[in-house]
Amino acid sequence: MSYYIYGGGNFFIKKENFPAVIQALQDKWQGLSSCNTLDSILDHCGFEETGYDENGDLVHLAVLERKLWDQDEVLETIAPWAENESYLEMTGEDGDRWLWCVKDHKFYECPGEVSYRGDPYS
Repeated sequence: MSYYIYGGGNFFIKKENFPAVIQALQDKWQGLSSCNTLDSILDHCGFEETGYDENGDLVHLAVLERKLWDQDEVLETIAPWAENESYLEMTGEDGDRWLWCVKDHKFYECPGEVSYRGDPYS
């Protein structure tokens, strides 16, 4: 059975750290050895959208609608090179929400909850 997810956010990795990130991901998943750019690896790992700033630093990641694979493990693997305030807000096909984020180079997965101020049914 498959579980589809989507979401995105600001995820910051400096260009100078790309070689170490690529190596860490290739070491963890042998099937990535043929991917030699960060974009190709991230795409292969289920991140369909990436964005870079004028310095070439990674600043954005998104999963538009993909099966949940090991995206959380990918982020945990690259967390040692990610900057503080890196995060992705995610939603599952059943409406579940969670946050994947990095603080002090450590990966966190935080369950989410949506509330609506003034909701007469809450």
